[in-house]
Amino acid sequence: RGSTLGSVFSSKTSDGSTLSVVPQPSQKAFESKLFTQLWSMDTERVIFVESESARIGRLQIPRALHRKCIAADAGIFELSVPLSIRVKHLRKVYSVFETPAGSIDLKHRLQRLAPRRGKDAVQRWTSLVDRAM
Repeated sequence: RGSTLGSVFSSKTSDGSTLSVVPQPSQKAFESKLFTQLWSMDTERVIFVESESARIGRLQIPRALHRKCIAADAGIFELSVPLSIRVKHLRKVYSVFETPAGSIDLKHRLQRLAPRRGKDAVQRWTSLVDRAM
């Protein structure tokens, strides 16, 4: 109540992650949409910002904006959601991967994470996908 919550990703299938079904926009298009969202917000109200990192998939939050968000003096709140609810939500959003064809696509997408998470981790994840099918 009395706060603003916005998202530059309007569709549940376009959350910006590596697993998004919809491709991410270009960096320039992302920044334009981000600017439009921020410009339309009521700055007299509290604005909530999710901040896991400055990256959303392959996109980068503009450095100056990210620094301002981190430095904001409004306080930091941690939202803790039980694992069972998180799993239920993720299975609903990414149900497209729960088919044989979808599992192949998922394993392909997971390969993109190897440079950041390591080949061993990706191999473990793809093995879990194989076991689930």
